[in-house]
Amino acid sequence: MQTTAPIQALEMEELLMRFKEGHRDALDKVYNLFAANLLYTAQGILKDQLEAEDIVIDAFHKCWLKRECFDSLQKVKSYLYVVIKHACFHALDKAKARNTSIKEITYLTEDEREEYMLQRMLKAELLKTVYDEIAKLPTKAKDLLTLIYVNGLSTNQISDYMQIPAQHVRVNKSRALHLLKQSLVGRYAF
Repeated sequence: MQTTAPIQALEMEELLMRFKEGHRDALDKVYNLFAANLLYTAQGILKDQLEAEDIVIDAFHKCWLKRECFDSLQKVKSYLYVVIKHACFHALDKAKARNTSIKEITYLTEDEREEYMLQRMLKAELLKTVYDEIAKLPTKAKDLLTLIYVNGLSTNQISDYMQIPAQHVRVNKSRALHLLKQSLVGRYAF
């Protein structure tokens, strides 16, 4: 872990002010202050270095978007830890679901495995078609549906990420799904 010299109170106030104003050097300093411990925490939970690094970077991105809301570096640090915790637990839940699926497959008969593979192939083709249609949507609709269905983010996570109320996310999701449905029906109408 990287260690840094202790920062005096006056320096911390200056750093916080520059951070809130959006100075890149201040972000770098905040990153250097907290990243090693955050990464250590995430790695301890996930046991996966690359995924832990991604989560830490994402946490700093979210923090940077909300930088004006913090009134102390301690609150920045606390926020980062909360984001890391939730992201790690979300990643563990996803991994657990994947492992459960793998265990279920091993108990299938040969015919059931063939049927399962056929279903997976059809689902993959269907998803590719849907993702291709999503890519053709207007930027806002495309981005929102990607965050929901590709990245697996919840309404509240998207609300935080986009810095808009959760209700706006729901309304925009409804509109985006309507556009997608129109696109699919128009393309595949019989």
